[in-house]
Amino acid sequence: MDNIYRKDRTSWHYIDLEDFEYQIRQEMTSNSVNCRRRARQRRAAEHDRKIAKAKYFAIQKLVGMLIVVGTIMTAMLLKGTDMSFAFITVPIGLLMVFSREKCLVISQRNKRNTD
Repeated sequence: MDNIYRKDRTSWHYIDLEDFEYQIRQEMTSNSVNCRRRARQRRAAEHDRKIAKAKYFAIQKLVGMLIVVGTIMTAMLLKGTDMSFAFITVPIGLLMVFSREKCLVISQRNKRNTD
């Protein structure tokens, strides 16, 4: 067992090297575990964001299709008498179906405030 004396600010202290090395190893291991835990949390958060984004665009496409189908059904019910609403609703529906940008505003509650 190796022992050394180390000079602190005020006095000399006896230090056991094996104990000191053990403490250093424990700190390194705990830092490594914390680092892996943070990386795992980041990956999980990124996965959740990807799923939320896919869900958002699926809902947007569905709403766009419903607008187009609703316009067609309404036009059939009106038997073509007044189709002026279709000049607005059909392009909006098609934009929502084929756009890669966010067109639909969906309110989402903040997860931190609900816990």
